Amino acid sequence: MYHNLHHGIINIPRLRKKRTLKKRFILDSTPLEIFQQSFRLNEEAFFELYDKIKPKINSSNRSQAISGKLKLLAILHFLATGKFQHLIGGSFGFSQPTFSRILKHVVTAIISVAKTYIRFPRTPEEILAMKQKLFLKAGFPNVILLIDCTHVALIPPSNVEMMYRNRKMFHSINVQMCCGPNMEITDVVAKFPGSIHDAFILQNRCLATKLEIFLNLLYSVYSYLNNLPFLKKKKKKKVVFSI
Repeated sequence: MYHNLHHGIINIPRLRKKRTLKKRFILDSTPLEIFQQSFRLNEEAFFELYDKIKPKINSSNRSQAISGKLKLLAILHFLATGKFQHLIGGSFGFSQPTFSRILKHVVTAIISVAKTYIRFPRTPEEILAMKQKLFLKAGFPNVILLIDCTHVALIPPSNVEMMYRNRKMFHSINVQMCCGPNMEITDVVAKFPGSIHDAFILQNRCLATKLEIFLNLLYSVYSYLNNLPFLKKKKKKKVVFSI
């Protein structure tokens, strides 16, 4: 910085303001119940997910860089609660622009491992196991999965606003989800606007094809079982009476 005093120039060095860092979230100090309510995952599931995506979200060697764990915790809290970005960032010790930068990065990393956890049963043994578990748990015979749709609210694109207005008169996407007997998610379809009916989503996505494959697998299993010697029904001999 320079000052002109009576045609003389004095060089006054600029004093740099000391950088202050916001206090960041401490994982170890969170009770287990509060942790699960805040992130919709228990600690075991969180660390399992973190280990799988760690190489993709730990991208800096700076001493004050945001850790991969903190990034994942912030994004999970955002997805679980739907709070504003500046509130989430403030809770975890970084600004809204920083949160916005890491949001897409972390969500992309989570999606990359989604198929590890979201999968249909693929063998006759898995299908029969799901049927048995659902019957023992809820008393439903011959059921292999549970399916429903739900409306997730959003701010729609202005040029197709009416496509996202659902029958309840708010804007949303209609998300179809299937789950198994242990509440494990087996299929998700999150591409249709809120005005689309549940039946249309079922008929126009690959789930219907998967169900047909299931039926074919079940038919082959039952055919195999029925052909076993000890399960074959013995034919009764007809007795003919003559008068």
